[in-house]
Amino acid sequence: MISLTTGGWMVYESRGELDLLLMLDVDYRTVELTTQPEEFRFKVAGRWRRYTPDVFSRDVFGGAAFWDVKRGRRLDADPGLGGRRDAIEAQCAERVAEFHLSPREAFRPGHRLANAYRIYASACVRDVTAERRVSVILARHRPSVTLAALRADGLDPTLHSCLLGMVGRRQVAIALDRSVDDDTLEVHW
Repeated sequence: MISLTTGGWMVYESRGELDLLLMLDVDYRTVELTTQPEEFRFKVAGRWRRYTPDVFSRDVFGGAAFWDVKRGRRLDADPGLGGRRDAIEAQCAERVAEFHLSPREAFRPGHRLANAYRIYASACVRDVTAERRVSVILARHRPSVTLAALRADGLDPTLHSCLLGMVGRRQVAIALDRSVDDDTLEVHW
């Protein structure tokens, strides 16, 4: 996949990693995104061990995080990652970053993932004429407006898709954990 955040290719190894990447990539707060960013080396019980996180992200506020996605059953069976988890968390702390270990299934419920897929798909197709029409509609409102008000002012389904593309390209922002079709959803620019 091509990242909206970096413009570069993002390689992933599982559906869970793809889901995580899309959710981070369409979030306006994400400013840096890398897959398999580095290999950690550390000693556990006298043996040298290696670990490569799935994803690294940095947000607009400077917060950094290393992410790992595992199947829920696998994580339930071994939450300590074979005795490596404390060492991994220590490596992250040395890099002034958090460590997030997520079960793949945790991404499925809710609107955030569905929104990420819709926003990403919309951002990959650019219609400059439609973007101008959306910008004209937005300009008639204050910088925070509901989707219902935009629809009442002419935001049809095609322009709604264009608006989602503008979210992916960080021209406008919405709350990603609410349905992108909810009339009360606020759009900020």
